[in-house]
Amino acid sequence: MQALPHKASPSIHRSSALQQIKKPSRRLLKVLNASKLPLSSPAVQAMKQGRRQAARHGSMFLEPTHILLGLLQTQCSVTQCLETQFQLDYEAVREAADAKVVVPVMSTLQEFDVDMSPKTRTTLVVAQECAREQGSQVLGTAHLASALLQDTHSVLNDILEARQLPVREVEDSIIAISQEQPETLSVSDSQTPEQQVERLKNEYAKMQQAGTPSPLQKKAEQAASDVYE
Repeated sequence: MQALPHKASPSIHRSSALQQIKKPSRRLLKVLNASKLPLSSPAVQAMKQGRRQAARHGSMFLEPTHILLGLLQTQCSVTQCLETQFQLDYEAVREAADAKVVVPVMSTLQEFDVDMSPKTRTTLVVAQECAREQGSQVLGTAHLASALLQDTHSVLNDILEARQLPVREVEDSIIAISQEQPETLSVSDSQTPEQQVERLKNEYAKMQQAGTPSPLQKKAEQAASDVYE
């Protein structure tokens, strides 16, 4: 395992560049996308869990709220910080997130079917900039959480506002704990989020070419057979 290098930042206040990419121009996206950072192992797990949450919601697109739910299902120092210091546990956030959508009784979607929404891609660009500001060579869960905090209309910010918790205080704590307990990057996880989605799509396509029923097809067939039983 390769240790994730960190450089202490004199200030975690967002730079003007970060403020600009909340609504990124095509030119800025092109520049940032040219040097994407790989995800840390915990961040990879958070993204995987997030896609499962999207499938549970019956959504074909991974939204920032799904990433948040996935993050809270991942064992890492950032999740511990959110739970112990701010009582932001998975169940509480899931309840708030589910209240904003119509959760299907049975979804046949699988994580392979889920792609990233434009808003999620913007969130990841913000997370990359957070990582660069701290001198990190990989994108960790703290950077994901910090980017999620920038959306003032998110489920996370709604909960913080209801509990009268300052966003800056939460972000400061997240960054501090991530610097004290840096995450690691394994060779197998050295992929950008887009590369991970593309890999999953390629695996899905190979299953179709080989004539192997996909998880989605299996569930659909099972659901159809259950109707007639």
